Amino acid sequence: MKSTFLEELSNDLFELLDKSEDYNVIIQAGDPTNPKEFKAHSVLLRARSGYFRSALSNDWPRKSGDLIVFRKPNIPSEIFEIILKYIYSGIIELDQLDGADLLRLMLASDELQLPILISHAQDHLIKAQPEWINQTLVPILHIVCHHGTFGKLRDYTLKTVCASPQILFESKDFLNLEESVLLYLLKRDDLIWDEINIWDHVIKWGIANTPQSKLHDNISNWSDKDFEDLEFTLHRCIPLIRFALISSGDFFHKIRKPFRKLLPPLIEEQILQFYLDPESRVHNVFLPRNIASEQIDSVLIDGRHTTLLSNWIDRKDKKLNLKRKNPYKFNLLVRASRDGFGVDVFHNKCDSIARTLVLAKVKGSNQIVGGYNPVKWNLSENSHGTSMGTHKSFKKFGSTMDSFLFSFNDAHNPTMAILSRISESLEDEAIYFSHNYGPCFGQNDLHMVDQSWNCRKTSYSNEILEGSSNFIADDYEVFQIVENDGLKAKKTEVLEERRMFIHSFDGYIR
Repeated sequence: MKSTFLEELSNDLFELLDKSEDYNVIIQAGDPTNPKEFKAHSVLLRARSGYFRSALSNDWPRKSGDLIVFRKPNIPSEIFEIILKYIYSGIIELDQLDGADLLRLMLASDELQLPILISHAQDHLIKAQPEWINQTLVPILHIVCHHGTFGKLRDYTLKTVCASPQILFESKDFLNLEESVLLYLLKRDDLIWDEINIWDHVIKWGIANTPQSKLHDNISNWSDKDFEDLEFTLHRCIPLIRFALISSGDFFHKIRKPFRKLLPPLIEEQILQFYLDPESRVHNVFLPRNIASEQIDSVLIDGRHTTLLSNWIDRKDKKLNLKRKNPYKFNLLVRASRDGFGVDVFHNKCDSIARTLVLAKVKGSNQIVGGYNPVKWNLSENSHGTSMGTHKSFKKFGSTMDSFLFSFNDAHNPTMAILSRISESLEDEAIYFSHNYGPCFGQNDLHMVDQSWNCRKTSYSNEILEGSSNFIADDYEVFQIVENDGLKAKKTEVLEERRMFIHSFDGYIR
């Protein structure tokens, strides 16, 4: 039988610290002009702390006779006393510490390599001091974004800021934010705030952090050198603004008219192209922030792609609504890396299913190509042609004007997307069905046989893959597109409320 007496062990070890018997280490912590001395035992320090294990093995500290002396002026004595008690007894009491002391405890624990204490201190700070965190965001962000061990506090702080950006951007300390932290925030897809507000505050931050020029409030009095200096300060921030979320009016009056000299020519051209030619390629700087969090069971794409795809499914090519809640769910049917690349796998899982999305990753690149088929893959109700003898030779075309092909040049960070719809008058050859192939679109626009794919412009309007008509797929996926039941139910509820209102109004006027 095994028995444990951890409390007794903890008390005995703490008594050893309290009585300072047979100590061989002196640690001087706190104010270097008047440090507090702590007497400790090297064997326990080495067993409990990675820092002391390395320091005592490599003779880092100085020696005074038979004693080893550490000087830790960067750790307040009251914080080190808490840590030393934890090292000896495994006991930690944090209820009496305020937010600042908890942060000091975390920093000291990080230096002394005490991961359990770091984790516990973060949990306590988040639970007990949320208001203090909100009031101290800038100093905390500077710390957590440069310390990999503070992951819990970093995630909590960033999620807090992204959910309510005004608590940081409108604080008096925002102008003191380090550029690296600001860039980190601007890259976040869950930074949910009006994009024009983000732009306005980035400009204010840039003006405050351009010390070589004294920029006036009256922009009309700025010199070319003033704009040049501000552009130098903001040249890494401006490409991270999501301009698609800014109205064309705000863009003209609040961005282009006063700050055109700050916009890189390529970005300005892309913005104007986005506003004036919505059917053109969609660039990454125009994708909204809140869609990446939408879930899809895919190893190839994420929420940024699915929101764009749902717009195309609804034929919103000319007026993309990138801010809307995705009305569709993407249910995974096939993943080659899980189910295999065989043609039979595709037919076993996808035949007779309508509204499917096909994705394929081009081997040796980050490119994704794919297509959407709104009709069933057996096409018995939407086809022409007949069986050509044996079952394996059976093939026919499906007719639809709602199918499309597409490509993303970068699977992880889609800088451009290409959309290609079935050409007018060729709708009868939009979808090609054969038991000898997997998913096929058009005459030869996108055909799959195992890992080999053929891609060339024939029946669809645009070329989606430049350079080669054949490629090998690293992986491919097929999804069934179904309506989001929650949104459908909400729409039904709204329609029912409208019906009831009309009914009661009709009764009133009678």
